[in-house]
Amino acid sequence: MGKKVVNKGKEKYAELVLTEDATNLIKKGEQSNNVTYEIKTNNLEAPLKKGDIVGTLILKENNKKIKTINITVKNNIDKANFIDLYLHNFKDIISGEIDLK
Repeated sequence: MGKKVVNKGKEKYAELVLTEDATNLIKKGEQSNNVTYEIKTNNLEAPLKKGDIVGTLILKENNKKIKTINITVKNNIDKANFIDLYLHNFKDIISGEIDLK
């Protein structure tokens, strides 16, 4: 589904997955209407365990909510220690992701 930054985690990003498949059945002979989705996620703070709910995906048809699906993390993410945080920041400075101005 995608990745999101994890604050104070050993890994910098968490891979997000749905707890179930996002499907919408249409009756035979009917046309598919305007189906959209909305994703709401929380700020991710380590530690995270596989299965922790970190947000929701809302399926909408013609702006009417038809289904809500929970979003979770794919893998466990441990809390980073001081050395891990130092290395994350050092790598960000070297790669240019953090501007020291």
